[in-house]
Amino acid sequence: MNVEDRLRQPMQSIATILSGNVLERMVQNQKKDEGFKHFFRKYIEEIFKQDFMELKNRGKQFSLPVELAVEFHSGVISLLVNWWIHHFEENITAEQMDEYYYLLVNEKILLK
Repeated sequence: MNVEDRLRQPMQSIATILSGNVLERMVQNQKKDEGFKHFFRKYIEEIFKQDFMELKNRGKQFSLPVELAVEFHSGVISLLVNWWIHHFEENITAEQMDEYYYLLVNEKILLK
């Protein structure tokens, strides 16, 4: 998945990373572990940081500091992933989670 797709469909991107992977079982088994939540948030933050920096290097102009955008969006994504994990049995799709994401944030902040 390319950078733009990851930023437009963050939850579907995470689902792709986790799907059929050992990480999916780890996430389910560690959902109450605060240390793991912190690790996972940092993991997501690093992915966002790389993606935002790639866009910046391509000449994308941001209306706020890139570091702030990274922190904000990685925090929102971490919150959504945590909520999704705790509602796993409800069979909520990654597409629905992306819809929730867009209800929580203004997509114009990411991609103009």
